[in-house]
Amino acid sequence: MKKIIFLATTAIISFSAASMANEHEGKGRDHGMMFEKKDSDNDGFISKEEFMNMKKGGHYGKAYMMKEVDKNKDGEISKAEFLEAKEEKFKKMDSNGNDKLTEEEIKSYHENKKEDRAEKKEDRMENREEKFEDIDKNKDGKISKDEMTEYHKSHKGHMKGKKDSTPPSGDE
Repeated sequence: MKKIIFLATTAIISFSAASMANEHEGKGRDHGMMFEKKDSDNDGFISKEEFMNMKKGGHYGKAYMMKEVDKNKDGEISKAEFLEAKEEKFKKMDSNGNDKLTEEEIKSYHENKKEDRAEKKEDRMENREEKFEDIDKNKDGKISKDEMTEYHKSHKGHMKGKKDSTPPSGDE
């Protein structure tokens, strides 16, 4: 029994830590600095391989957490809102609804989440492929700093809306 309680507590704490630790990049981004960070071989271009391997804030980034946990949308997460989110997660994990978590329920929950993440990653990779083609205006198989800057300028309103309303997808 102690092992089950320990596993459940660990699962809840890991969700909380991930939620708070990963922060989505905020307003006032320096696109030049972002470009250079993503140009891992420093050749002045982002190759398709570099683009496909880019990483961004995790699923539990700040924007996602605020959207999902800040129920009254006041820009702050109260203790009550935080605990309510934890309670919702517990209920999702408690597949038989008996208000107790078994080791099997915890394993099953995490296996299902892992499968969901794999499916979402596959979707993101397909979207990245399309996005790369959209940014690479001269179709030379590389993204120049100018192409990246132009893309960000032309998608500024779209990107702001995305940042504020959806979880980070890892494809920017």
